[in-house]
Amino acid sequence: MTRTVLSLTSSPQRMQHLPLVLDALFNQPIPPDAVYLNLPERYRNRDVYVLPDWLGDASRVTLLRRADDPGPVMKILPVLEVETGPDTLLITVDDDVRYPPDTISALQAAAEAHPEAAFGSRGFNFTDIGRDLKPIRGDHVPCHILQGYGACAYRRRHLDIDRLHLSLASQPEAFRFNDDLVLSNHLASRGVPRFTIQLASRLQHMPWGDEDPQALKFMEGGTHQRYATMRQWLIKQGEWFAEDRVPPQEAENGSA
Repeated sequence: MTRTVLSLTSSPQRMQHLPLVLDALFNQPIPPDAVYLNLPERYRNRDVYVLPDWLGDASRVTLLRRADDPGPVMKILPVLEVETGPDTLLITVDDDVRYPPDTISALQAAAEAHPEAAFGSRGFNFTDIGRDLKPIRGDHVPCHILQGYGACAYRRRHLDIDRLHLSLASQPEAFRFNDDLVLSNHLASRGVPRFTIQLASRLQHMPWGDEDPQALKFMEGGTHQRYATMRQWLIKQGEWFAEDRVPPQEAENGSA
């Protein structure tokens, strides 16, 4: 069986709730080989973490720290430095979702069947019609963007840590809150297709995520506005790869 690791990040306000999320992941029929909790020294380079005593049990959770906070992509960046096996399956999860019992096994099965692809239980497409984001659900359905809260699985070889760092450094700082776009666009630039899978039961959203005033859905005008802004910026830069886009002139000629 391919080595499988879980990776997540959290905020100082949510640390107290992490055992509930982690217990659901530790108690999966197929447990992960390792679980990484990735934390910056200061959340959003501002708020200090108070580490709970249970983090001292390194047999269950490995703590990775870094000086700066690159945003929610912190959920995976530090792990890329320590998990270097090209076939290792990296599963990212959020800190305010309790995941179904088949989460790990379903992602493993999909990745084993299609090692060239990345998977998640939630995704969306851009439409340019009405609301910009069209939710994508179902088993092995292609999508533009994998949504992090649904749990996502990538092979280590799908991700180039140096290129990720360069992208983050070259983009406006506000885009750091758009980790779904950052990661899926990076995958697309490397030719990695993205698909949704179907889990046996629903994700359970925890109340501390909805009640958190620092939640991403409240940042920079909300998720739809943030994603639309970043997408348009990347299109202008010639660095948008997550969807096949026909230039307007070609589209007009094709419809004549």
